[in-house]
Amino acid sequence: MSETGDHAGAIATTTAALAKAPGDLWLLVARGVAYAKAGDPARAEKDFAAARSKAVEPEQLNDICWTKATAGVMLDSALADCDAALIKAPDAAPILDSRAFVLLRLGRLDDAIGTYDRALAKYPRLAPSLFGRSIAWSRKGDKAKSDADASAALKIDPDVKDRFERYGIKL
Repeated sequence: MSETGDHAGAIATTTAALAKAPGDLWLLVARGVAYAKAGDPARAEKDFAAARSKAVEPEQLNDICWTKATAGVMLDSALADCDAALIKAPDAAPILDSRAFVLLRLGRLDDAIGTYDRALAKYPRLAPSLFGRSIAWSRKGDKAKSDADASAALKIDPDVKDRFERYGIKL
């Protein structure tokens, strides 16, 4: 519901679901996103903090980071989630990719490129990292590098551009 702009409906639905499954990590994250999109960062951060306290695996922290990043909310908090995941799994390409995406959203282009480079060093065919890096190169004005990364990403995953556009990020 929050994706359609009905943040109040999303908050009500996830609150009702949390009454039946108190403390569910993913319901807390979903409601946190809805609160953030509704302009209530205090409640959003309360839910995100509760979710973080339940996240024991690096993949869970990464998923919290990625959810915030793709929703475009609480990006500093998302970066902290990715960094906490990387403490537990420092070489995990998916976590590096999520962190780079957050940095891209924050406009920290050099940091995003460096983090995408680290992800691609581990997994050279990671299409989202190639495409994200292409966007960062484009925003820095390097058309040749941007075009090369975008072309490589689209050969691996023809839908990667559409996914980024759904996140509100265009090449």
